[in-house]
Amino acid sequence: MSTRTFYSKLNENYHSKDKIQKRVIDRGNFTYRNLIPILDNFLDRKKKVIDIGCGAGTIDFYLGSKGIEVLGIDTSRNALKIAKQSSIVIGVYKNVKFKEFNFPDGVPKGKFDAVILTEVIEHLINDNLAIKIIYNLLNKEGIIVLSTPSKNAPLYKTGLLKNFDDLVGHKRRYDLGEIVSLLKNMGFEIILIKKTE
Repeated sequence: MSTRTFYSKLNENYHSKDKIQKRVIDRGNFTYRNLIPILDNFLDRKKKVIDIGCGAGTIDFYLGSKGIEVLGIDTSRNALKIAKQSSIVIGVYKNVKFKEFNFPDGVPKGKFDAVILTEVIEHLINDNLAIKIIYNLLNKEGIIVLSTPSKNAPLYKTGLLKNFDDLVGHKRRYDLGEIVSLLKNMGFEIILIKKTE
């Protein structure tokens, strides 16, 4: 079984229970409580955003409700189907679009003001290629908002997350120095680092 097929099956299985969302999340949302303030600080002026690995589109609906143009891409057909239906129910379908792409092998044409890459890079075989492609997708003053699991997570350090990482298709974890080096080596300037639990 190819890596692409393996990851696609994992991703499709993960999104098999996605349900249509009926409202936009707010700043108090537990799952996104660390991400939303960052998006509010850096993306309120951004007009065109791509969310790589968008899943069911929760963050995209939030941004779309603020008038930001968002393209969410994912490999999961089920997630994208639910995301499209949710965008209609919520009423953000004019600002938020969804398309199937197998990033980094496939990317949409055009340039973006911001790229969201949350909890995705650890699944990709070639993280250097992914960051290079993202750099080229961005406009001159564009930004990337990236999050990924840490090597320094207490449960990871004790070995308790090895099976979990294998199960969900994580290829690697990073420490802060590694992720900063990866971004700087591709030409990014780091403007904010936020560690969470």
